[in-house]
Amino acid sequence: MDLNRAPEIVKLARELGCKSANNPVEAILDYCRQRVRSLLRDYPVATLTELLDMVAAHVDTKFVEIHNNQELKETRGYFFKRGENGFARLNEELGPKALAITFRRLRPNKGEPAYISVVDARGEKLFRVYFSKYHEVAHLLTLTDPNRLKFCRTHEAVDYALPEEVLMEEIAAELAFFPDIVERHAEGLISFEKIKLVRDRLCKNASWYSSVTNLSKRWPTPCVLIEVGPDQKGRTDQGRSGAQISAESNSVGLRVMRSTPSLAPHALGTIVRSGIRIPKNSIIHQVFGDQSTRQMTADENLRGWTDDSDRRLPTLPMRIHVKKEKHRLWALLIPIDTLQ
Repeated sequence: MDLNRAPEIVKLARELGCKSANNPVEAILDYCRQRVRSLLRDYPVATLTELLDMVAAHVDTKFVEIHNNQELKETRGYFFKRGENGFARLNEELGPKALAITFRRLRPNKGEPAYISVVDARGEKLFRVYFSKYHEVAHLLTLTDPNRLKFCRTHEAVDYALPEEVLMEEIAAELAFFPDIVERHAEGLISFEKIKLVRDRLCKNASWYSSVTNLSKRWPTPCVLIEVGPDQKGRTDQGRSGAQISAESNSVGLRVMRSTPSLAPHALGTIVRSGIRIPKNSIIHQVFGDQSTRQMTADENLRGWTDDSDRRLPTLPMRIHVKKEKHRLWALLIPIDTLQ
C-alpha cells in the first residue's frame, strides 16, 4: 500500500495545512513532531511515559485502563449514569479484536477532559497498552473536525487495508519512541542489553517487541535488526505480529523474515532484506539449534548469505548479537567498519 497516494491521507494532510503534496505521510509525521516539540519547549519531560501523559493532556483525553470484566462493568456504569450514553455498549465495543475506544464526552463537568480513551488491558492486550494509548493520541492529535469522531471511535487490531489506521500506527511509533528523547539515552554500540536499559529508563510499560524494533531503528549508529524464521515448509506467516519459530523445524534452513535498518545510513541497511537465506555455519543457526543457548555474539561476513536467486551477498564484515526468546529469534547486525 502506498499511503502517499491514498485519498484519505492526501485529504488529511491538506486539512492539517501540510505543505508537501508529494509526500503527505512525512508531512503529517512532521506536523506531529513539531506539535510535540512545541509542547516540550514549554513542558520539558524526561521520559517517554511522561511525554504520553503530557500529550494526552494536550489533546484533552483521559485514559481509563480495563484489566478485568469487573472493571469494564464499573466503568460502563459510572459514565453511563453521568449521561454519557456512548458507554452503553462498552461491553460490545471492547470485543475480542478491540484494543481501545475513544469517546467524545457529551456532558463533561467544568475542568474535565473532552474525551475519554478506554484502553483494554485484559489478557494478551496488556502488552499493547502503551502503544494503544499512543494510537489514540495520534487520532486526536490529527483531528481536524470533532464531528469525525461521532462521539465514539473504536480502535481494533489494525486493519492494514485502512490507510488512515496504518498512518496512525506510524504516528504512534514516532511519538511512543520520540527521537528527541531517545537520542539522549541511545548512546554507544547497540546491544539487546542496551535496548532493555533504555526501555526500562524511558518507557518500561512498552512491550519488548515494539521496544526492540523502534529503539534499534532510532539508534544513532548503523545497525539492522532482523527477525529470523524457518525457510520453506517450516516457514510460518510473516504477519505484523512477528516471525515465529519452533524446535521441530530445526532441520530446515533459516531466512530473514523481517528486516529493520536503523536510520543511520549504511550499505548494510540496503543489503539485508526480508527473504535473505542464512548459512548453516552462522551463529544464528547455532543459537537456534541449541536449546540451552539464549544469547550469543560473534563476528561474521555477509558473503555466505544468499538472496532468493541464490546470489551471494557482497563481502561485508559484521558483528552479530543473537537473542532467542520463546518462539522468536532476533539478531542485531552491526557493520564492523563502524565499531572503530
